[in-house]
Amino acid sequence: MLKLRVLTALVLIPLVIWGVIALPEPLFAAVLALVLALGAWEWARLAGIHNVWMRLLYVIAVALVMALTGYAISAS
Repeated sequence: MLKLRVLTALVLIPLVIWGVIALPEPLFAAVLALVLALGAWEWARLAGIHNVWMRLLYVIAVALVMALTGYAISAS
């Protein structure tokens, strides 16, 4: 299990560094939002939400909070 985590980190760390350095800000924000939405999907499963529709509703709520936060930051 640890070997798989180390291999995953060895692949993802350079990709994250490349994304931070090379991607334009709007594209980086979109990629980050997608990763956070996937994380919300997994978090809902870990939290015991096994109904697919309820998990989807949770992901939509998280995406809505991200969008509203982005709007509030850009408006100020």
